[in-house]
Amino acid sequence: IISFRGSQNIQNWVENFNFEKVPYVYCLRCEIHAGFFADYAAVATTVNNKVQNLLNKYPGARIVTTGHSLGGALATIAGMELRRIFYNVEVEIHNYGAPRIGNVHLSKHINNKIPNIYRVVHHKDIVPHLPPDLPEFEYHHTAYEIFWDLDFTEYKTCDASGEDKSCSNKFFPEYSTSDHDTYFIKMSSPKC
Repeated sequence: IISFRGSQNIQNWVENFNFEKVPYVYCLRCEIHAGFFADYAAVATTVNNKVQNLLNKYPGARIVTTGHSLGGALATIAGMELRRIFYNVEVEIHNYGAPRIGNVHLSKHINNKIPNIYRVVHHKDIVPHLPPDLPEFEYHHTAYEIFWDLDFTEYKTCDASGEDKSCSNKFFPEYSTSDHDTYFIKMSSPKC
C-alpha cells in the first residue's frame, strides 16, 4: 500500500488551483495537471525503487495506492505510472476527496489500464469538483465514484462515466469545504 498525504501548506494549495495541463506522452491526446504531475515526479524514483524492492521480496503482490485530497490526485498518478512500469502487476487505486487530474482521454486511459479504481466522495465535498468540468478547462474524472451521503450511512457506486450527474455532481454549484474535512473521521483528528 502506497499512501499520499493531502495538502499541508500554502504551496500545495497554490498548486491545487493551477489548472494548467501538460501532455502525458504515454497516451494519445492525454493531458495531465502540470502541478500534480510535477509533485509526483519529485517522488517517483523513490516510489519505483521501493515498489521494485517489495515486489522482489513478495512476488505476486499487488499494488494499492491511496490518498486524500492532493494525496488522492498523487495516488491516481502513482497508480497509473506504476501500472505502466510494472505492467504485469495488479494495481488498485482508492482515493478520498481527490480532484480531477486530467482530460477525458487521460481518464479513459486510466480506466482501461486499472479496472479497480475507486474515488470516494463525501456528499458535497468541493475538491472532487476541481479543476472544474467546464469546456474552458477540459478536466474529467476517472470512474468509479463511491458517493457517500452526509452522515456516511448510505453510499452509491456511480456509473463508469466518471462524471455521473446523479452522484456528487448533482449538487452543482452548492459544494462544501466542510465535507472535504470529514471522511469517516475528521481529517485533522489524531486518529487520522
